[in-house]
Parts: sequence; structure tokens; C-alpha cells
Amino acid sequence: MKFKLVALLLSVILIHNINGNPTTKLINSEDNHDTTIRILLHANPFYKRNTPIEHLQAIEKRNKDRENRKHNKKKKAARLPINAVGNNNQWIGDVHIGTPPQKFTLEFDTGSSDLWVASVFCAKAMCDGHNLYDPHKSSTYHDLKTKWDMRYLDGSNVNGFLAKDTLQVGSIEIHDQIFALATNQTAEFQKDVVDGVIGLGLNTNTRIEGVKTPLDNMIDQGLIKEALFSVYLVEGKNGGGGEYLFGGYDKLKIKDDVTFVSLSSTREWVIPLTNIHVGNNSIDITGNALVDTGTSVILLSSNAAKQVFRQIPGSKIVKIKGNTMDVEDRGFMIPIEDIILEKIEEIPHYCYAGIQAGAPDDIWILGSIFIKKHYLIFDQGQKRIGIANRIDP
Repeated sequence: MKFKLVALLLSVILIHNINGNPTTKLINSEDNHDTTIRILLHANPFYKRNTPIEHLQAIEKRNKDRENRKHNKKKKAARLPINAVGNNNQWIGDVHIGTPPQKFTLEFDTGSSDLWVASVFCAKAMCDGHNLYDPHKSSTYHDLKTKWDMRYLDGSNVNGFLAKDTLQVGSIEIHDQIFALATNQTAEFQKDVVDGVIGLGLNTNTRIEGVKTPLDNMIDQGLIKEALFSVYLVEGKNGGGGEYLFGGYDKLKIKDDVTFVSLSSTREWVIPLTNIHVGNNSIDITGNALVDTGTSVILLSSNAAKQVFRQIPGSKIVKIKGNTMDVEDRGFMIPIEDIILEKIEEIPHYCYAGIQAGAPDDIWILGSIFIKKHYLIFDQGQKRIGIANRIDP
């Protein structure tokens, strides 16, 4: 403040002496002699005086830049450990909802976009044995008074109503996350180990239009570095775990280059397949496939599945090398041991295959049988999926 005052006084003295060269006079108090100091001034031809609005805009920009730098320091990539259950066909993880937090074990599903959990409003026979969300125990709960229902590809369904509360995924805390409180669910979920599902699909696929997904809110609230997440599923024989990494991907788990392929759908995580190989035989078939962490098998259309199994002569299935899915003309192998799920007790020498018919003609499904053999990056910011050969634990 003192510097500004001195500069102001000096400018007044110089401007006042307009008839001659600008001078400043200093009085010597001891001998009463005048001492004159001449200051030469040169005009700056490039100088332009800031108008008040320009000055305010400059200050606003400076303050915004400072705030952004401070905010960006908070952004990070957050890991969420997961566990394999069943016959290495389902991976689950824990999240927390509410204040104070209530814990729930959920399935992470890239094939759907809604988050829901069982609630205290669910009939005991339907939700017994599950963790139940209780809104009366959360100070940050808000009822949205909106009915909600969801039906999945396997025929299971759940319904309830929407609310919003604080959601914690790993070290990330999301405010005002919209989710559904389940009041009814079918037998598939009654018998399941999970308390609900967290949809990691695109927001264009939510049951209620305009609802933001957890990933949307991570991005909008500035909680993650990049608008993506990555998936690393570990089978039981290797420890039965893995992780979801929100905001980045782990290069130490990737064996070679990542192949990125643009989405062929604006609604879902769908990419084009350029071919399928069975052993050394090319089927020369193309299609679009939903990369779905919520499905355990690979589902093909009836026609595509028939062409695949024509290359597998009955019980000789164990002699083929495996299946390869081509993406961007690069093959990604699925070993034969991963295609054999389990024996069929009623039919000796036969087993259930991890590749099945049942998908629509226009969109097939690449489930966890494919995903668990690779490292996947779901990039919402650039509307693409990255696939890489992985390094196992």
C-alpha cells in the first residue's frame, strides 16, 4: 500500500509541471539550496490504457486460474478393489451411501447405467440377507418422489423410487448422486450376493432421462483426472480380485500397446468386431458388441453362434487352441480353458460353453470371459474403448 501512495505523489508532481521538461524539486533543509533532479520520460507507442471492464476481466481470469490450479490438485485416479465370486463369472465391490455412510456390496455393470440398492422398504421375503439402505439414518438423503424400474437382459427386474445422497466409491466422495431404492426385486437378485448394481454405462441409457451416472458426477464435480475408468479382473486361480480405476489406467498392468476403438453406438459401450477366429480358422464374420462387465459369457446372435460351433466338432472342443476376437484388425485371444465353464452332469463328456447364442443380430455381448483376459479402458471423454494384453498378478 505504501508503494502505491509514493507512486501516486510522484505522478502528480510530474504532471503539474506541464510548461517545461518534467522535473521534481527536492529541498535541502540544512542549507536551503534547491536541488533539481531531471527525469527524462519516453512515450511507449504500444501502451494502451486498460478500461475498467478489461481490468475487472483480467482480475477475474487471474482468480479463476488460481482456483482451477488449486482444484486440479484435488483430482486423482481412485482405485476400488473388487473380488471374484462364483465360478469366476462375477466381480463385486463395496461402496458407501449416506451420512454417516452405509455399506453395500454391488456389481459393477458397464451394460447398464443406473445405480440401485436394496432398501428398508423392500419386503423381507424379497430382500432378506442383504444390506438395506435406510434413509432415516442419513442426514444427506433427499427423496425425489419419482418411481423407477429396471429390467435386465436375463429377465431379472427390480423397481422402487429415486432419491439422492452422498456416494463414496473408493476414495471418491460424490455429492447428490441420484440412485434408486429398491422396493421389489425378482428371485435372481434375492439369491445373489450383491445388494444392488452400480451402472457404469453411458448416461444416454439411464431409465429416467437426465439422470447423471456416478461417472458423470465424478467428471462434473472435478473428482477425477480424466473422464474414463479402467477394468482389471483377476480370476480365482490368480487371487480372485482386481480393481476398477476411476480417472486413469495402470500402465504397469499392460503388456503392450493399447488398441483404442471408437464406439459404434451413442447409447452404450458398443464397439465393432472385425472378425472371429476359432483356433486357426477364420469365420470371416463382423458385428457390433457391447462390452459388458455385468454379463459372464460371450453372447452372439444365433447365426454367428452356429458359425462358431461349426468349427468345434462335438467333444473335440478341447483340442482347439481357443477363440480370437478381432478389434481394429488386431486379435485378442480367449484360451479354450476359459470357454469351458462347467460340466453338464446330465450329459457325460459335455460342458457348458462360455460362448452362447441369445444376443440380437445387431449387438452381441462381450462379457467377463473376454474382459478378464485383457485390460480395458472405458473412455467416456473420447467415446472409445481401449483394449490391451495384460500382465497377470
